[in-house]
Amino acid sequence: MKSLLGGRVVVMQGDITEMQVDAVVNAANSSLLGGGGVAGVAPRAVNARGRTVARIGAERFGRSGWECPEILRRLDETERCYFGRMSQIHRGAERGAWSRGRVTLVGDAASCPSLLAGQGSSLAMTAAYVLAGELKRAGEDYASAFMRYEDLFRPFVEQKQKTALGNASSFAPASRFQLFVRNRAMSLFGWKPVMKFVARRGLIDRIALPEYGDSG
Repeated sequence: MKSLLGGRVVVMQGDITEMQVDAVVNAANSSLLGGGGVAGVAPRAVNARGRTVARIGAERFGRSGWECPEILRRLDETERCYFGRMSQIHRGAERGAWSRGRVTLVGDAASCPSLLAGQGSSLAMTAAYVLAGELKRAGEDYASAFMRYEDLFRPFVEQKQKTALGNASSFAPASRFQLFVRNRAMSLFGWKPVMKFVARRGLIDRIALPEYGDSG
């Protein structure tokens, strides 16, 4: 608490299901059974929000045709509905933001590009390769290895994040015209010259990975 809040204790009063926090920790209720405390509040809040999502969905997409009526019907029937925002992870602009002490981050924890970009698993594996290689190369100097890993990989993944944001409108067109343009453009991907052109402009990864040699 002292290292994170400078020695201060922050008291917050409100609905824990509405607070923007990373985790909620509380004592178990006296019976140690589900239904009290967080164990009871959180599911009830999720269910209530699910019903709200289903209602808003019906109001917004009820006349959209295609598969929407069936999707909305299933939303109305389900007991639980998860609805979340689409987000990216940016750890800060300063060098070394991915590390603290003897801990460093890889994958989505360091730089989630969101489902707009995909490739979360491949990016995490690539990051792990670079991190492992730099740790081996640095020997006991883990701090230098962390910095070198971030310097090598961060520019690449930040470009991925930027590209993802640029593609956001194609995932959720804001108008019927944008939807029409998106669908026509997607249909052109079946033509090989078009696909090659698009791939060269952002779908092909261009990163020079170091050769770390035998790790044995």
